[in-house]
Amino acid sequence: MCLFVDFLSALIQVSNVAPSASIGFWNDALQQFGGFSVIPADGNTSGITPTGVSAVTEPRLTSRGLFCACAGTAAGGIYGFYMDPRPPGFGPGSRFSFRRIGGLSTEVVGIACRDGQTIFAGTIDGRIVRVDEATGAMTDEALPPEVAPMIVSRIEVVRPRSGVVLVEDDLVHALDGGTILRRRYGSWRTLPGTWQTFAFDVGSGRLFAADEASVYEYVEAEHRWTSAGRGLPAYAHCTDLRLAPMASGGMELLLATYGRSVWRAQVTLPPAPDGPPRVPQEVNQVIFGVIEDGGGLVRVGPTIVKIPPRPFGRDLLVALAMYELAGAMSSTATQVVRRAIAEEMKAVIARELERAGGEQE
Repeated sequence: MCLFVDFLSALIQVSNVAPSASIGFWNDALQQFGGFSVIPADGNTSGITPTGVSAVTEPRLTSRGLFCACAGTAAGGIYGFYMDPRPPGFGPGSRFSFRRIGGLSTEVVGIACRDGQTIFAGTIDGRIVRVDEATGAMTDEALPPEVAPMIVSRIEVVRPRSGVVLVEDDLVHALDGGTILRRRYGSWRTLPGTWQTFAFDVGSGRLFAADEASVYEYVEAEHRWTSAGRGLPAYAHCTDLRLAPMASGGMELLLATYGRSVWRAQVTLPPAPDGPPRVPQEVNQVIFGVIEDGGGLVRVGPTIVKIPPRPFGRDLLVALAMYELAGAMSSTATQVVRRAIAEEMKAVIARELERAGGEQE
């Protein structure tokens, strides 16, 4: 079991060889996580062996410290993962610990928490329990009568953005056996189908699920699923779905399969840039460096084009050369470069008109 806690840039892991949960940090020199140490639990240096663990998406400072994750155990224990906010701060040497919040009478498998206040715990016998982090108070959730109690193996809790739902309210999805349950405005209902796993994208409000064969997207208005598995093998043997932010700012869906590799698909596009378009630094230097310096060489595909020092003709040739170069880039880069060329040419034309007017006078 591995859990990456974004807020701490840390990895919590459990293995057959080292069953106690331990934490490690990224070693940039070695390009790997390392320095793992067992996370103590209530002062016990041997820690705990979790059967489920989940990061808190909105960490909160509590009386016990900074609440960053939660965990459940085979004995029914429910723990919070806290960091002491005092120095030395994040990283190796930081003071981390699991602290018991409460306990159930059966094994906890699925567990999740959004804001560090309310924990949802799923058990091996089909219960979903709401746990208050501050008091440890536990309340069994009333599930739909048609649900056959099985293992609640996964839970996700999110706060939908405005416009995705009518009111701001935590949205919870849980997987009970092969049934996806949705909790909205305090009540649960079942979604059609039998599933292996699911993932919800809060940014777009899209719910994805996978069965053994492929991936699907839920259409809320029509209460049905549509195929989202284009590009996958005919029978993908899906095992897990996860969402992850892209470096560009968008989101992508990651699919793990049994024997069919790992797949990814873009879910949301990167946000549009604010203000005027930005030109890549290398292109910016070529365009404006040649124009301002009075001549030079520009590469257009496999051809090197010499730009003569004649002011107006030189600038026109640069514009044409860069226009051709932009065509070999991606569609987004092409638009950005061509806009930049157009803006620069406006200035060049205005300069030449002003100069021509002065010469006539």
